[in-house]
Formats: sequence, structure tokens, C-alpha cells
Amino acid sequence: MREYRSRKRNDDTDERRDLREKILDFVTGNQKKVMILAGIFGAIFTFSLGMLTVHMLNRATISADIEQQQVAEVETTGEIIKITSEEGLTIASEDNSGKDQLELQETGSAGAAESIASAGTKENGKSTSADGVKAEAKTVAPDKSQGASSKSESKSSSKKQSSSGAAASSSGSGTASSAASTASSGNSADMNGFDLSTAKLDKASDGSQVKKEETFLVLNDVSETKASQDVIGEAPTGEKSAAPDETAATETATSKETSPGSGESTVQLPFDKKKLTVLVYMIGSSLESKSNLAANSIVTMLTGNVDTEKVNVIIETGGTKKFHNISTADHKFDESKIQRWLVDGTKLRYLGDAGNSEGNSMTSGETLESFLKYAKKNFPAGRYEAVLWGQAGGPVNGFGYDEINSSTGQLSVSSISNALSNAEMDLDLLLFDARLMGAMESGYALASHVDYMIASEDNEYSIGLNYTNWFNRISHDPSMSAIDQGRIILDDFIKGNKGKGDGMSNVVGAYSVIDLKALKRNTSDKLKNLAELLKAAEKTEDGRDHLRQAGKEAYEFAEAYSYDLVDICSFLSAIEENYKGEGKDGIDYGEIRAAAKSLKASVEKAVEVCRYVTPEDDGGVSGLTIYFPQHDTDSEKKKNMVTKYEDLSFSTSYQQLIKQYAH
Repeated sequence: MREYRSRKRNDDTDERRDLREKILDFVTGNQKKVMILAGIFGAIFTFSLGMLTVHMLNRATISADIEQQQVAEVETTGEIIKITSEEGLTIASEDNSGKDQLELQETGSAGAAESIASAGTKENGKSTSADGVKAEAKTVAPDKSQGASSKSESKSSSKKQSSSGAAASSSGSGTASSAASTASSGNSADMNGFDLSTAKLDKASDGSQVKKEETFLVLNDVSETKASQDVIGEAPTGEKSAAPDETAATETATSKETSPGSGESTVQLPFDKKKLTVLVYMIGSSLESKSNLAANSIVTMLTGNVDTEKVNVIIETGGTKKFHNISTADHKFDESKIQRWLVDGTKLRYLGDAGNSEGNSMTSGETLESFLKYAKKNFPAGRYEAVLWGQAGGPVNGFGYDEINSSTGQLSVSSISNALSNAEMDLDLLLFDARLMGAMESGYALASHVDYMIASEDNEYSIGLNYTNWFNRISHDPSMSAIDQGRIILDDFIKGNKGKGDGMSNVVGAYSVIDLKALKRNTSDKLKNLAELLKAAEKTEDGRDHLRQAGKEAYEFAEAYSYDLVDICSFLSAIEENYKGEGKDGIDYGEIRAAAKSLKASVEKAVEVCRYVTPEDDGGVSGLTIYFPQHDTDSEKKKNMVTKYEDLSFSTSYQQLIKQYAH
């Protein structure tokens, strides 16, 4: 056996020697070819190694970026949704291409619509509403024509159809946005590097729920949540809160002005003076408690990555029974407190509380005033801007609904103006992230303390405004004009809500940037003149008929709720059309037509930017509404509205015309 193994080893050695000699002969005879092949293989190896190195560096950079950004999450119900490092800062939302789409949410702050306490069945086929009506945001097939649930009444040929009415609807504010909360139709958008089309979910490997709470990321789709929403606008009358203790309210108001609260704030105050401070007054209401829309709006603000060295963004939250937590906040939201926050890049820093929620309504002018004084003292700036986020019932009913203090009504535009006056604060820009506040009456009441107003004539559809691009831009350029800011905000809103109107195929929205100083200065005398002429004409049979017909032909918003808000320029055009000829009964119709035309020209000049697209076209509206009672509005509701209207800070002559006409 030993001899066999030795012989085999010798044979193997001979074979190896022969192989080496053959290889050597081949290399010697083909030296040039071998060198070429060696060069090719060497180049391939070097390239592969370089690509691997670049890939590893990119992954490290992405991981560092994610750690730095700390993308915010909003807590709702269900499972945890996360962004993986391979996907970078992509949205954490299912790829729902071909799946259900979110039914349009017609919002009142994108707010919810109101309970129509006194509205009975309307004539001529208009919608009927009643107390206690609720609307549920549900998913529907993409080819279904659903959205705001009521249709506009077909009027005369000169009146355009409105897509704004909805007998019942759920909310969506302000909040998350075109970039931050796109409907789950699989559409993609590109805002600050976020690609909606590549969004994925990261679930537990065993398929189990990670925890009992679902976490919505910065750019998550609200359609994941079924949101049952009370239909609200006017404060509900069915659920009354106890009258606030006056002594406690006084003590709280005093403490609010002297300190930021008893919380655990780590922020050193006051800040050094900046170029710009933006105040966000957020009345969460059921928009937040049922649909987490306020939290989603805050998340879009965080996505803007505000540079606190240049800009202050301060938020006050309250008025809701449930506020959903945000992952990058350094403190939990407490519904029992009115809380204040600082937007610091992608983080939300707690500043303290401003008193207990119960007994301190967010729709109180004193609460708003306290916030303004606090911000001015602790976050001084060369310019101030403000956002009012919440539900709204138009200029007559007012802004906001406090879900905890439900008996306190809404915040009137006069109260907003008084709060600014008492705080000695003037605003370059005031933005209503709410529906129906884009009105002549709002502009007149606020003109003394606000230069530019951004507001909607219409209901605010889908999930409202997007703050990401706006906050990012002012963070880079705090000196940007209010008009330029307005263009960014409105263009993003229209872009983000395209295709979310009635029938799921129409652009919806009616937002405008209005120069309030020019509005009041250039229209006050002209409105007074026209109102006096119409008062005289209204006393005659023909004159009254012409005025009523003009009101019917004007472009009306939210008509299902009987707010009786008509676009002022379409109303003035209808007046010109109806008061034809020389006139009757001693009334000069030509003078009325000239007055209407002159007023319309001044209104149009005051509207700097207007973004509105109807189902048929993009014309017919001016950017501002005015109250005018419709003939088919429930008489009791009309009476209540006219009574409220007399208390507004508006043109006395026009208020007298309305009172005369309504009676």
C-alpha cells in the first residue's frame, strides 16, 4: 500500500510539472494576448470595487440624513409604518395604484361643515340638512363620482354651477398637503426630494402588529384612517360645556402673560430678534380628534425644516378632545392643556402650556390675545405673520370651534382684530387655513392690523394646505414678500388637490391673496354709494325683483349650508345685467350700473392672486365673497344670520341694505 501511494505521488508530480510547462509555453508564445486579458480582468475588478465603495458611502449618507432629519410620525390607530434606509426619505404609504381612492373630504379648515341647526328643506331641489348629521371619510373605487356629497343647484344661464356645496362632509385641514398627504391613487409628486411613487411599508416580519397604535409618517395618506366627522361650522347646540369659572379664567389669563406654563420646556427664552416670526393658532376640534388633520399639518411644517437661526415658527394647540402625538416632538400632546410649541428643523420642541383647556376656549379673543403677547415678548421679529387653523362658518358666524368648550361659539373677525390691537401686533400676512373666510367682511374687519390676507371663498377640500414648501422657502429667504409667499401656498394647494372635486376629476379650491389696505381704502366709499342706490331701488317692485335676481345669478359658495355667501364680482356683474335701461319710479338704473362697475374694478385690483378652478372653467370668481340673503334660505336661519350681520365691523350702508332686503 505504501508503494502504491508513493508511486501515485510521483505520477501527480509529473502531471503538475507537465501542466506548468504547457502553461509556461503558452504564456511565452502568447505573451501579448495574456497581458491584454490580464488588463481587462484588472479593469473589471477595479471598477467593481469602486462601485461597491460608492454604494456603501451612499448608504452611509442616506442613513446619516435620516438620522439628522428625524422624520416625524403621527400616531393614530393600527400598526407602525416606517421608512427604511434603502428608500431614503420616501413616503411611508402603500402603493395603492389601482386601489381605492379617498373620497373627497369637504373641509371647514380645511374645516368640517357645520350642523345646520335651523336649515329646513330648501326649494328648487337644494340639499336638506339637519342637526346631528355626520359624514364619514371612506374609500371608493377610482371610477366612482364621489366627493363633496351635495350638488349645486342649477340656476339661470348666467350663473355658473358651484361644486362647493356638500350636505355632509368630513374634514381635512390644513393639513397634510400636496407633497405631504397625496390621495392614495398612486399618483407621484416631487417635493423636496420625496417620491410618492416609491413609497413602501415596513412591517414586522411575522406579519403581526408592531404595536396597538398606528404611526403616520410625514408624508402619509389620510385615507388610511376612516374618519367619522361631525358636520360642524356653527357651534353645536346639543352639547353644552359648563360655563367657565370667571375667577379661574382671570387667574389663567394672568399666568399666561407672565410665563409660558408649567411644562418641561428646554428652550431658553426669549429668543434674539429674527427677521420673521410665524404664529400658528391651531384649534384642533374634531378635525384632529377624529381625523388627525392638525397633527398631519404640523408634520408638513416639520418637513419644511425651518432654520431657527432665521425664522421663528410658534404653534399654539388646543380645542380638541384628542391630539395625536408626533414622533419628533420632545413632549406628549395633552388635550387637557392649551400647549405651545416651537418648530425647530424637523423637531417639535415644547414651550409650555397656557392654561387648562376646560374653561379657556380657543375661540375666545382673550386666549388669542394672550398667545400674540407671549409670541411678541419671547420671539421678537421685524415681521410677523399668522395662520389661523381650524373649522369656520364664514365671516358672519366666525372662525374656529373648540370641541371642549362647545358652548362658546366661534371667534368673530372683530375679536381677531381686537386681539391684534390689544397685543399691539400688526401682521404682514394672515392666513386662514379654513373654509369660507375669504370675504369682504373679513377684509374690512382685519384691515387695520393686517396687510395681506390669504383665505378661501369656498369650502376647503381634501386635506387642506401644504406648509412644507412655504416654510422651506421663507427659511431660506425670510424677507420674501407676502404676495410671493401667497403664490407658493396657493399653487401648492391647487397642485395637491387637483382631481379631488365632485366626480374625482375636477380641481377644487378658491384661495386668494388680498391686499386689505387697498381693499378698504379703495372700496369703502364705492360700496357705500352702491348700497345707498340699491336701498332706494329696493323700495320699488322692479328694483327689488332685479336685486333678488342678481343674488340668484351670482356665484354662490357652500349653498347647501345656507351661508348665503356670493362672489362679490359675479354679484356686481349680475347687478349690471339686471338693472338695464334707464330705470323706473324715479330710479336711475344707469347710475346703479356705473356704481357696480366701479366697485368691481377696485375689488379686482385689491385681489393680488386668485386661484380657483370650477368644474367647467377657471373664471367667474374674484377671490372675495359678500353676504347676500338668498330667497330660498330658511326664514329662521336668515333672521339669525341678519342679526349677526348687524354686529360686524363692515359698511353700515350695506348692512342697512341687507336688513331692509331681508325683511
